[in-house]
Amino acid sequence: MISLIKTKRIVQIGIGVALYVVLSMLVNVPIVGHVRFDAGYICFAVYLDLFGWWGIIVGVLGCFIKGYVSDGWVPFTWMVGQTIVGVSCSTVFAKTDKPFWKIAAIVVSVIVGIGIVSSVMSALIFGQSIPMKIGRGMITAAADSVPMIVGLFVSKQLKKSGLPYIE
Repeated sequence: MISLIKTKRIVQIGIGVALYVVLSMLVNVPIVGHVRFDAGYICFAVYLDLFGWWGIIVGVLGCFIKGYVSDGWVPFTWMVGQTIVGVSCSTVFAKTDKPFWKIAAIVVSVIVGIGIVSSVMSALIFGQSIPMKIGRGMITAAADSVPMIVGLFVSKQLKKSGLPYIE
C-alpha cells in the first residue's frame, strides 16, 4: 500500500509539472517588456492548495523545464523565488480555508519571492541596478499573482467535484 501511495504521488506531481510547463508555454501573454501573464502559475497554485508542499516541486521543476526548453537557460533566481512562494503559500494554505488569507499569502509571497529576492539575486549576478530590477520585479509579481489567485478558485472547484485522485 505504501508503494502505491508513493507511486500515485509521483504521478500526480509529474502531471502537475507537465501541466505547468504546457500552460506556461501556451498561455504566456506579454504585458510590458519581458513581463508576461504566465498561466503555469494557475497550476502552481492548484497544486500548492491541493497537495501542500509537494506543489513546490511543481513550481520549481516546471519553472526549470519551461525556462530550459523554451528560453534556453536555467532560471536559477526564479527557481529560488518559486521556492519562497511555495513554502509560504503551502504553509498558509494548510492552516486556513479562508480565501482572504490565501490571496494575501499569494500576494505577499510573490512580492517577496519574485519581486524582491529573485530580482536582487538577478541584479547582483548580472551587475544590474537593484532598484531597477526590483521595480520590474514588482510588475512581474503583480502579473504572477493574478494567475495564482485564479488557481485558488480552480482548486476550490476541484475540491467540490470530489474527484478521487485529489487526496
